[in-house]
Amino acid sequence: LLFFVSPARCQVVSITRIADTSTVPPGGNGPFSSFGAPAVDGSSVAFVGTTASATAIYTNASIFVSTLVPAGAPIPNGSGNFTGYGSNIAFQNGTVAFVGNGANQSGVYTSNGTTITRYADYSTTAQGGTAGLYSFGLAGGVSLSGGTVGFQAYGGPSQGGVYTSIGGTPPNITTVADGSTAIPGGAGATFTYYYFWTPAISGNTVVFTGGYYTSSTGNHFGVYQRMGSGPITTIADNNTPVPAGTGTFV
Repeated sequence: LLFFVSPARCQVVSITRIADTSTVPPGGNGPFSSFGAPAVDGSSVAFVGTTASATAIYTNASIFVSTLVPAGAPIPNGSGNFTGYGSNIAFQNGTVAFVGNGANQSGVYTSNGTTITRYADYSTTAQGGTAGLYSFGLAGGVSLSGGTVGFQAYGGPSQGGVYTSIGGTPPNITTVADGSTAIPGGAGATFTYYYFWTPAISGNTVVFTGGYYTSSTGNHFGVYQRMGSGPITTIADNNTPVPAGTGTFV
């Protein structure tokens, strides 16, 4: 059986190994056994890697695999050490943003390979919130743009939403949308606090998926955008026609 590929359509793809289950990380006593989702910045990659004995966050920014956040690193503005890291991270200009967990502790942090900085944890309260944030990145991970980190979290009974933080002491956290935020075109309905997913950030623009539920009409979801402190606008929702298709998004 022969195949012919037109030269005009032929494309050479080069695949480069960053790390695999034969790679022994710095300071490790054995090779990687599993990996989290990688984050890319230019030609550099960051990833959560696990060996038989530990989990840490690594990068290939220096050509060879190096450590950005070591296993069991001390928790900034907390007590004790990290016991685990969320598998979905963000990476930009040599800095990784991640969810870190410890004994009765969790938060959003960044690391440049030298200093770990707190952006949110159990002790931080978002705008309009009455209790500390928790369950960071439960519906995904984090995003990073410049010095701003975006994340989803809960914040007390029936509170939760999409937030950004620029760090600081205490961290300066802004609410992008939460359970009290009116949905564009929602006829007065507000987002359901547990229907948010990890936002994407670029500059002062935040894009996120959110939704709401009513007993009469069921679930409604959409993709929304907010620029700075401006209004939330709809990119697409259940009322949006499918381009070159039939019906609307579901």
